[in-house]
Amino acid sequence: MKQDYDVLIFDEMRKIGASLHVILNRRCEPYDITRVQAEVLMELQNKRQLRISELADTLSLSISNLSAIAKRMEKSGFVERVHDFRDRRIVYLQMTEKAKECLQDVCRQESLFADLNEKQFQKVMEGLQVLSAYIEERRKSNE
Repeated sequence: MKQDYDVLIFDEMRKIGASLHVILNRRCEPYDITRVQAEVLMELQNKRQLRISELADTLSLSISNLSAIAKRMEKSGFVERVHDFRDRRIVYLQMTEKAKECLQDVCRQESLFADLNEKQFQKVMEGLQVLSAYIEERRKSNE
């Protein structure tokens, strides 16, 4: 029945998310970083430097939570705060060399999806793209 679609889809997404969190937490443990800290580093790797507010928005975290995470990461030597040269009030976070090496090691571990063949990969990607587009369409219609 169509009314059960929400329950079924959310349940699968919850199971996938929980499993991915466990795997990423295990990969991060040896480097003394959390999964969320690894996600921060992955975002910074893609964008070089970001404001805390931009990172918080991207990762769906509150600014206060991300500020606390950033403070711990700064103390651990994974990120540094950089002031905008035009407006010193604007502060960006950027990765340190230590963070780049750590992230390379975390990502260098065996690929989670290495055993998928091309056909399986295409099916997974197709399903994810359909779901992503559908959810984005629904989000826009609710704005």
